[in-house]
Amino acid sequence: MFNAQSLLAPFVPAQFKPLLACVSPNAFKVIEWKKILAEAPSLAKRVATGEGVSQLAESVTPLLPKEVKLRMKDSEEGSSTGKTNLLQKDGFTILEIYFAQFKNDEGIFLDLRPSNFSSESDGSISWRPNGLWKLLSKDFREGMLAVYEGYYLDKPARLRQGLLQVGLIKENFSPTLVTEVEGMILGHIGGSTTNQQFKVAHFTASFERLFQFLLKEKIVLHPDFLYLGMYLASLYIHLESLGGSYDVRRAFLGEKTN
Repeated sequence: MFNAQSLLAPFVPAQFKPLLACVSPNAFKVIEWKKILAEAPSLAKRVATGEGVSQLAESVTPLLPKEVKLRMKDSEEGSSTGKTNLLQKDGFTILEIYFAQFKNDEGIFLDLRPSNFSSESDGSISWRPNGLWKLLSKDFREGMLAVYEGYYLDKPARLRQGLLQVGLIKENFSPTLVTEVEGMILGHIGGSTTNQQFKVAHFTASFERLFQFLLKEKIVLHPDFLYLGMYLASLYIHLESLGGSYDVRRAFLGEKTN
């Protein structure tokens, strides 16, 4: 049987395969996988050479929380260890970074796992992004922003606009189907807007449910949805390692508590 995921695997460096593993194989039945395979070599080159990292870091810096300091990875750092000295409270900042990058029209660093961050003695958080980054299409990125804005700002029309823009619903969907999709996509990040826990097992299971629904409705998704899945997976991995629960709405709005 044809397996698009196995064709993509040779282009994915070993340290990033755990992110891809969090995304169901059924994703390749509903995502335009041919476009993903076509751009896989250029993505692999970025990872290997660091191409574009410094330029993207410069563009995203103004959007980040003030305590986050972007650093370039040292060549001698080697592979990811998965260790971090961040505390549970720092998970809120990781959430802020997740949302802030959707506002950057020059690309998104997809790997938010613990090994890319460290806490400094002055209270700042150092972020050393690697070469796993992607320039999302304008429509997809702005569609995701519309989804989040519609949900967290209680604007149902804006939420529906975003879901249409990223291709998760169709114009002829009934209100019941729209509500079902809203529940599945927002359950990943915002099911409990003020007390959200992040568990990788829940993420994987809920994404599988979404892809099964899309298969049934014969919906084909934009390839950027795969990168969103990897981005979310890295967020879940990090926040699960830190533990606790988070006020996701405040993170989206950039409202830190005292």
